[in-house]
Amino acid sequence: MVAVVLGSVAGYSGGVVDAVVSRVMDVFFGFPMLVGMIVVLQTFDVRSVLSVSLVLTLFSWPVLTRIMRSSVLVTRNLDYVTAARELGAGPIRVLTRHVVPNSIMPVAVLTSLHIGSVITAEAALTFLGVGLRAPAISWGVQLNTAQQYFSSDLHLLVFPALFLSVAVLSFVLLGDCLRDVFDPKLR
Repeated sequence: MVAVVLGSVAGYSGGVVDAVVSRVMDVFFGFPMLVGMIVVLQTFDVRSVLSVSLVLTLFSWPVLTRIMRSSVLVTRNLDYVTAARELGAGPIRVLTRHVVPNSIMPVAVLTSLHIGSVITAEAALTFLGVGLRAPAISWGVQLNTAQQYFSSDLHLLVFPALFLSVAVLSFVLLGDCLRDVFDPKLR
């Protein structure tokens, strides 16, 4: 939601707003995502589902914002948007009724693909010991616990890894299907 709002406002308004949002995105792109998450999570005393989710959100919005911004930049100059402006529609109405609905599809497809990387990042952070802790339920917690039983009970490591892989693969395939449905060039 943050990415859609920021990308829409930056792409539609342009100028200073676009420059500020783009520079903030560039700052986040300058950090390696996993290292940045580790550094931020180390500052929290309690690592709950909420804190880990906030950190994952903090580092995942710039990609979606950039895609939304570029999609809005293409859509804002199309004929029906110009016609709506000429007929007297205000900028908020044009943005919410014409630009955003016709620009959201690339973000929807990328979001379904991005969910897989967020699931993987959470599992990696938890496996490394900086994410969720043992009472919480996570594939990363299960993998972290299973590494000490690797030689005797291999199934404790195989099944969480298998289900994690299947979950990520299913979101990737969902994104592929969405792209196939919404891309008019493939019809």
